[in-house]
Amino acid sequence: MSDNREDLDGAVHAVSLEEAMSWTADWQKIINPNKGKPYPKSYTFDKIDFEEILKQDGVRYVRIYPAMKSDGSVTMLAVGANSDNADIIHMGSDASGIYDFATPCPNTCGESPLNHSREEE
Repeated sequence: MSDNREDLDGAVHAVSLEEAMSWTADWQKIINPNKGKPYPKSYTFDKIDFEEILKQDGVRYVRIYPAMKSDGSVTMLAVGANSDNADIIHMGSDASGIYDFATPCPNTCGESPLNHSREEE
């Protein structure tokens, strides 16, 4: 597999399906529910939520933070970040710029070669 990712779809950070399948299979082996690990295989994000982050002034990147809620469930928090790589968080505001809109798989798993079944693990 090539490290030159610019060749894939013109995107600098694109990875091949083969590479993505290998990476996700390795991760899903580690978090296999039969091993008692409560971690999701993947997360689904709604397009509109990313659009809300990206339309904030100064946003250059979207940063994702793994997080654990008080009930022990794992989620992903998303924030915008500027060109200096600093989070854009609105302190002391109800509209903080921090979003928890990740829906975990299992429960939202779709058909995908990246969603490996337990039998494959």
